[in-house]
Amino acid sequence: MTASTYKRYGVQQIKDIKDRGIFFDTNVLLILFRPGEEKGPRYYKYVSIFAAILANRLKVFVNEITLSEFYNILFQRAWHGSNYPFVKEFRDSEAGIEAREEIYGYMKAILQQLQYVPSNLSLSEMTNQFTVDSLDFNDKLIAETCRKNNFVLVTDDADYVDSEIDVLSANTVMFA
Repeated sequence: MTASTYKRYGVQQIKDIKDRGIFFDTNVLLILFRPGEEKGPRYYKYVSIFAAILANRLKVFVNEITLSEFYNILFQRAWHGSNYPFVKEFRDSEAGIEAREEIYGYMKAILQQLQYVPSNLSLSEMTNQFTVDSLDFNDKLIAETCRKNNFVLVTDDADYVDSEIDVLSANTVMFA
């Protein structure tokens, strides 16, 4: 099968997704669950998608890969916004501890609204992702998790455009 045989859903097609889980990519978690960020057009598109998912009573999942990426991205942003030259110095500082507490609060909010499903990838499923292509390693693990669980991936990441999984997105590149 080619990537073109896999479905690309927009907000209007959510009602066509039945009896399948929805898996949120890290970029969507960052768009939806990061208070204080600018609420631009992308935010409202993904709020609309999330509302439609909930209205259709679809189950939404995350795993340790997306939660780890979420944490690391926010922690790196906090460190880069500090005056600490080394991340380990920042991590143990008062500002670093505050940043971690804030991020953990966001993660708790995510897990109150989405279900956790462990990746449970076997060693061969993981090592099969050791190929060079358009996806980074974590994106490959996310795609494999979606394949294994028959999830539809909600992402804004155009790197998934040729992926052999079903994708729900507000990113118009996915539909080109």
